[in-house]
Amino acid sequence: MTVYWNKSRRMWMYGFVLLGERYQGYCIDPETGPARSRRRAREIEEDIRSAERKKRSGGVIVAGAFTIAEACAAHLSTAESPSYRKRLTECIAELVAYFGADTAVTSITGPKILAYRTWCAEQTVKVWVGGPGKDRPRDAARFWKDTGKPRSTRTCNRYLDALSGALGKAHTMRDENQKRYLEDVPNVPRFHEPKRKPTPLRDVDLDAIEGAARPWIVDGLELARLFGLRHTTEIVAVTVDMVDDDVRGLRLPPEITKSSDEQIVMAGASGWALLTRLRDQALARGTCHLVTWPGVAGMHKLRRGEPVEKWFPLKSFRKGFNGARKRAGLDTGRRRWVHDVRARFITEVSSSTKSAEVVQGAARHADYKTTQLYIELAQEEMRAAIEAADARRPERAANTTVNVSGAKALTEVTNAPKRPRVVRDGKT
Repeated sequence: MTVYWNKSRRMWMYGFVLLGERYQGYCIDPETGPARSRRRAREIEEDIRSAERKKRSGGVIVAGAFTIAEACAAHLSTAESPSYRKRLTECIAELVAYFGADTAVTSITGPKILAYRTWCAEQTVKVWVGGPGKDRPRDAARFWKDTGKPRSTRTCNRYLDALSGALGKAHTMRDENQKRYLEDVPNVPRFHEPKRKPTPLRDVDLDAIEGAARPWIVDGLELARLFGLRHTTEIVAVTVDMVDDDVRGLRLPPEITKSSDEQIVMAGASGWALLTRLRDQALARGTCHLVTWPGVAGMHKLRRGEPVEKWFPLKSFRKGFNGARKRAGLDTGRRRWVHDVRARFITEVSSSTKSAEVVQGAARHADYKTTQLYIELAQEEMRAAIEAADARRPERAANTTVNVSGAKALTEVTNAPKRPRVVRDGKT
């Protein structure tokens, strides 16, 4: 639904395109007056859209009257997580620009989908260089730098999933005559996305990175090591009010979790000591976030030994981790990722219990197949540890020689000719 709040008029407005004509106005109900909420504005906008569609088609909904822009707007309205809604908005903007806002969903058939799939894979990655506020269009070369690198298969699949979701939403919606806007949903083939095996970060690598990292990056790494927090949304977003004294851990709200559900993360002795220290540190700094940094000006004060008055929450944890990894000399060979710290946490839990449900609960995985990757990895580590323990006992070689010679003697006795049976009086 395309409704927005007009700050100057302090009223909800609608704006949509139907069969090549644009409609715009205030969300006002003839009986109750102006809409007081976004939900009511969407309902009024849908009533106006249905009435105009019925008027344009002579009382009957014509085939193809439902456009790709309407399908994308309906699909976007189902996004609950703010982070997912932000990514989906970017994908929908490209879909509408490629197919055209007035294109009917019934005309998006297999050949057009395959053509978009090929075009999507040929697009290059653009990096924002225009400063704060990424509100400029991506075709502005002044604000977006073209890296020349093609999109990854994961990024392409995100756009293809958005197209599939919009077409699927059009299939579930019906008109006033209870007819589907899209009878059959065309297949949107995805690209094969190779899955990367989880690789736990070794102790020596973690110590080297933490030794070269800033203090706030070290705090984030410890949160990932002891709680398995995700760096993209959880480490930078965890606040003081999420520390729960009753469960002695973290109570993560739905706004920052990947599953959009409230989750509880238990803490051990070391984890609870870290949480209490970070909470006291945040309160002393006058902030609500557990992981904060002093800003560029504050870093200069820290180098001069001066006190820092204001601390800010981190916007990106990956950038600080990559810088520490380079300073630690670990930028060659196998690349270390921030997720490797979370993989270390899950692998340690897998090695300490035989219950797959416990591991899945600690990892907070919605799919058990993802947890199985870490369990399999933990079994390989246990097998390597057993083989390493056997290698520390060289005296086993001598025992093996004795056993082989004993087995040879036993074989000779076993293969010796047997005595013939003697039969007396019909008895052996």
